[in-house]
Amino acid sequence: MGGVKQDLGSLILKEQGEKAKYVFNSFGIFNMAWVDNRLYTTTSEIEYQGQTYTASVDFNLEMYKELHRILPINIVKAIRNKFGGVFEHPVSLSWNTKTVIGIEAKIGSPVENDGEVFVPFMAEKVFSIKNLAK
Repeated sequence: MGGVKQDLGSLILKEQGEKAKYVFNSFGIFNMAWVDNRLYTTTSEIEYQGQTYTASVDFNLEMYKELHRILPINIVKAIRNKFGGVFEHPVSLSWNTKTVIGIEAKIGSPVENDGEVFVPFMAEKVFSIKNLAK
């Protein structure tokens, strides 16, 4: 099954409403975009109720800094090098190694981009999951 995946945020908004919260216990992060002065985002594929969806998670500056505490240092350095300075326009970065993290998030507001509507999640907490399985 290829092609564009359905948006998980749109589904959660429809099922649970605008006050919905969601916990990603296994979010594979391998990209980051600096989309506004104090806003960062990432997108990953997520399994939900037996189907694969696309989930976008936005990070405000505080959550972005918390994310740096749990990502591998080489990735943090690459992000800082790419996103350093003054925001002028959106910038993105991808890396080859997928790092799995946990994210507690609330549902965001619908966003239209290139004619498609999606609903990002807004990170409220990020956590390392590498020691949770022990």
